[in-house]
Amino acid sequence: MLGYRKETNFIHSVSEAVAFASQVNRRSIRVLADFYHMNEENEPLGTLVEHKDWLAHIHLADTGRLSPGTGQYPYDSFVQALQKAGYTGLLSAECSVKHPDEELPAALAFMKKKFTL
Repeated sequence: MLGYRKETNFIHSVSEAVAFASQVNRRSIRVLADFYHMNEENEPLGTLVEHKDWLAHIHLADTGRLSPGTGQYPYDSFVQALQKAGYTGLLSAECSVKHPDEELPAALAFMKKKFTL
């Protein structure tokens, strides 16, 4: 898992997470890519393709860590990078929710629309 510099001083990018996981070198240890953290750290989306063999899970959020589809994150480019990487693993939303009855169905619909490959 990776974290935003304001939240941790340990791992800040997919590349750093892969470097750490590769030192352990066990098939059961993979990497989580968090779109919110990647965007906050200005990590290139090409990192997903470069480290495709290490990806096991994707966290999604949008601008301000709100629900996917509510901000300006470049979801089309993100999806294209995952497609190029051949990623078929798990996706989940990790975001703030103020009005769950409205936001959760909208986020799920957005995710289904964007990630139905």
